[in-house]
Amino acid sequence: MPAIETLKAAALAAIDARRQWLIDVAQAILRNPEPGFREFETARLVSRRMSELGVEHESGIAVTGIKGRLPGRSPGSTVAVIGEMDCLRVPGHPYADPETAAAHACGHHCQPASMLGAAVGLMAPEVASALDGGVALMALPAEEFIDVEQRLALRREGRIDLLSGKQEFIRLGAFDDVDVAMMVHTSAASADGSFSVGGTSNGHMVKHVEFIGRAAHAGSLPHRGVNALQAAMVALNALNTQRETLRNEDVVRLHGIVTAGGEAANSVPSTVRYEGRVRARTADALSDAADKMDRCLRAGALALGARVRIVTVPGYLPIRHDRTMTALFQANAERLAGAGKVVRHPWDRVRGGSTDHAGHPPLQRRRPRDGPRRRLRRRRLRPRRHPARQGDGHDRHRPARERRDRSVRGALQEQAAHDKGAVPAPPVSPLRRRAVPACVRTGNQSRGRLPPRPRRGPRRLAWPELALAGKR
Repeated sequence: MPAIETLKAAALAAIDARRQWLIDVAQAILRNPEPGFREFETARLVSRRMSELGVEHESGIAVTGIKGRLPGRSPGSTVAVIGEMDCLRVPGHPYADPETAAAHACGHHCQPASMLGAAVGLMAPEVASALDGGVALMALPAEEFIDVEQRLALRREGRIDLLSGKQEFIRLGAFDDVDVAMMVHTSAASADGSFSVGGTSNGHMVKHVEFIGRAAHAGSLPHRGVNALQAAMVALNALNTQRETLRNEDVVRLHGIVTAGGEAANSVPSTVRYEGRVRARTADALSDAADKMDRCLRAGALALGARVRIVTVPGYLPIRHDRTMTALFQANAERLAGAGKVVRHPWDRVRGGSTDHAGHPPLQRRRPRDGPRRRLRRRRLRPRRHPARQGDGHDRHRPARERRDRSVRGALQEQAAHDKGAVPAPPVSPLRRRAVPACVRTGNQSRGRLPPRPRRGPRRLAWPELALAGKR
């Protein structure tokens, strides 16, 4: 097999031979911006270019997505090279669509071209003959989490189920055969040099809000109406008062737009819709900021006697780069641009934005195949039946559950003491419902939800208190 440097040189030569071809792809996408789940022309262009290269691919995944595959000489891991296709809406951008204000202000027009460039390099004869495993070429829709109302309409029509392109790809199983995923993104910041690696992003969630009031003539009968627009204004003013309660290190961002503010100027607005966004660098800070936004939205409706409907749409998690892949990318970037032009940011550096190429756990080694010693060891560690429950098949793992409960309670108590500086709560009685956090709950309780709040009502007396009450 040729040396790795020889293979890299062959790949670079193949890419340089298609230089103008790749630039034309990026410029064509730049001049035809399309928002998420509507990248029809972009998808057709990418599909045609894949066909020119001879890449077998499937179109129409998650409405407009594409997945191609480059097989290697032998089975192995699959690496996905991703290119996003959608755009933002930025009026005044030099390449904005004059009718829709759609514009590639985030640089996604370069990503399909970079994905196709990687395909060109890997398809060079010297490289393809030495490739183990496979490469998945993915052109993905809808990374920018905008136009939420339209995406919810697509969901009601049954065309999508989740509101992001990568989320839909995962739901549809398009990532099932992928072991490693990688992507590059353009940047206009001088601090990023020619290449930059590392850093992280904010997580985010979406608030789709509808204030519901009562229409009336704004001139003669305003007192009979309930102004939904005023309720939204009170809510947004209340939201602004919360900014001083947000910690700078959490990089919290609260922002949004009013997508519908009434029907006519001489009618009291009866329906106002607001699309808001909550961002933060950690899941805890994100949850806290989202709760504050919800309280402000409800307060605005309460002040005007209106009603409010809040739909919280899960967004993205903070990105977690794999450090081994980051080191490999940095080494190859330095080979191309020079060591002084590649910047490696700290892992906790937050840019403020969010991406759905995020939240992935670090790569883990596969468990080795079972041998006789490993099987014997697992049998020895298998929990035995409790002596008092020998005949009850549903409770044969009770000792293991009790150990897990004790560890969970301890973790909750330590976390409470660390976060609040308070004395840990007394141990939970085994007769009461187990306080298991959402990350370990199973059964019909869905993952990701907060643990249920304790039931309100009269406090139950413990056994010593019951005895004293009886004596009275």
